[in-house]
Amino acid sequence: MPPSTPFQAAKVDVTKKAWEQSPPVHNRWHPDIPPVATVQEGQLFRVETLDWTGERSQGGHTSDKLL
Repeated sequence: MPPSTPFQAAKVDVTKKAWEQSPPVHNRWHPDIPPVATVQEGQLFRVETLDWTGERSQGGHTSDKLL
């Protein structure tokens, strides 16, 4: 049975840009970028992420404006 609290696989500081994070985060998978965590099949985990738009979406934007 998995633990009641998930393993924190990735954590970000929302006050920092992607390149200011430690370790730096990225917006896609690439074989040259090492993973920040490894989880086992069935393991309960949690991942924090930054805004997928790279902060291009500001207050008042809707999905229609992003397309």
